[in-house]
Amino acid sequence: ADLSCADLRGCDIRDAVLTGAKLHGARLTSSAMEHSKLSGVDLTEASLDNAYLSHAKLDQAILRNARLPRAQLSAAQLNNADLRGADMRGAILNRADLRGADLSGANLVSTSLMGTDLSGTNLQNVSLGRASLIAANLAHSNCQNAQMGNANLSAADINHANLSGANLSGSKLMLTNLSHATLDRANLARAYFSDAILEDCSLREAVLARTYMVSANLARASLDK
Repeated sequence: ADLSCADLRGCDIRDAVLTGAKLHGARLTSSAMEHSKLSGVDLTEASLDNAYLSHAKLDQAILRNARLPRAQLSAAQLNNADLRGADMRGAILNRADLRGADLSGANLVSTSLMGTDLSGTNLQNVSLGRASLIAANLAHSNCQNAQMGNANLSAADINHANLSGANLSGSKLMLTNLSHATLDRANLARAYFSDAILEDCSLREAVLARTYMVSANLARASLDK
């Protein structure tokens, strides 16, 4: 179906099957789309502000530069989706599946990603300030130059992730697994790493001013320049 630029604001299309549909530039503000099957759908530059997409199937969907502020995406399937440059400020993505998705340059300020699977995702240059990533899985993700100031990453799994040049100032990383992660040149000022696992991680040229590392495990970590 070709619904490009269609006005679907406030529509109830729960449980709908729109696999592979073209919704480029469509207006779907406040639409109800829970449990909808949207695999491979093209939602480039679509407006999904306050949309309800919990449990929706959006794997391999194209949401490049889409607007999703305050959208409800809990338990949604977004694996391998293209979310480059998407505006997702304040969205709810708890327990969503974002494995292998491309979120580079996306705005996720103040989003809720608790228990979300972000393993293997591209989070390069993403904005995650004040986001909640408690118990999220970011293993093997690319977070180079990500802006994550004052985010809550407590109990998250970030092993083997690339956080080179990332800003984690003021963030909470209590009980977080950062083993084998790369944090070279990262800004970790005032971050809380109490009881965190930093075994074999690289912290070369990282900013560690006033960092809190009580009971953190830094075995074999590299801090030399």
